[in-house]
Amino acid sequence: MRQGSFGNARVYLDNKEIPYTNISYNHSGRNTAAKMIVSIPDPQIQNSKIFGATLKVFLNLGANDNVPFFRGTIHQMSPTETNLKITAFDALNYLAGDNTTTFNLTDKDNFDGMTVAQFLRFYTDTYINANKARVGTDLLNETKPVKTLTGLRGTFTPLSIIDRLLKYDDSDISDVRAVRLGVRDSGDKTNFCFFKEQKLTDSGIIFTLNDGIQSYKYKRNKVPNTVTGVVDKRQYTYKHNNLTSDIASVKLKGNFKYPDEFKTEAISFINYLENKREISINVSKGYYLSVGNVIKVIIRDQTNDIEGKFRIVSKKITISGSGMSCTFGLDKSQPIISDYI
Repeated sequence: MRQGSFGNARVYLDNKEIPYTNISYNHSGRNTAAKMIVSIPDPQIQNSKIFGATLKVFLNLGANDNVPFFRGTIHQMSPTETNLKITAFDALNYLAGDNTTTFNLTDKDNFDGMTVAQFLRFYTDTYINANKARVGTDLLNETKPVKTLTGLRGTFTPLSIIDRLLKYDDSDISDVRAVRLGVRDSGDKTNFCFFKEQKLTDSGIIFTLNDGIQSYKYKRNKVPNTVTGVVDKRQYTYKHNNLTSDIASVKLKGNFKYPDEFKTEAISFINYLENKREISINVSKGYYLSVGNVIKVIIRDQTNDIEGKFRIVSKKITISGSGMSCTFGLDKSQPIISDYI
């Protein structure tokens, strides 16, 4: 896609528009801060107050956007004689970055009784917004099911507390989905919020080789056909008959109480590995889709290995004078039982 023919990305530094030569956006996945790198053909900008400044990027695909595609704070700067490269991270970086407050939770000093959402609101008001309103909590919601910090002990960053407690929503064992902490822009500020990834059965934008997919690649690892584990201090083996017998076995960690518990986990683990693939597609649409969204991939003239419903697990966008490209990392595997029990 040629920049200007369909999109007209614009970059702002503390509400002042600045020129750019290249833009690179990278969101590597669950509960991590998205990163935006912008190359500026004006090294003199470094003389202004760069560190801590707000960077906003509007993609403006088809029309002018009302809210920025990305809003973050600048944390790195790399100047040369001819240009300046600045790196910004979104608001999740306040929860795990270099200047983040670390908590040592003990029986005496802890956050027992506080929900994850209450803790995040407390941390945002007390530490992030102590001297300046940086992140909003207007969209901050309680998680479902509600998780509390009761009994949590050890040394944690705020983001590691959230990541430890909010891996999955397991209120419905037949519909276990990851719970994510993200940011949503309201036009005037960025806000923390929790959301649950979409179901693989949800409808999603269709991508085909004739509509949306410019190129693709995938890697599928070998799947073991036997799984071993310990049940009440005794060794058990599960054999998955649908797979070839020349592939090595794998051992599940932990000590299971009952044979059926071990077998259920072994089957879930095999199914997880069967669906687990390293897939990426370079696309010409869907630029505003988020990590966690579901899409449908149809490549009927090729292998069926990468057909079906997939969740977006990572996202990259690059913009330069030659155009714009977008790459999604995909996965359709369900969580295995040990992830959320």
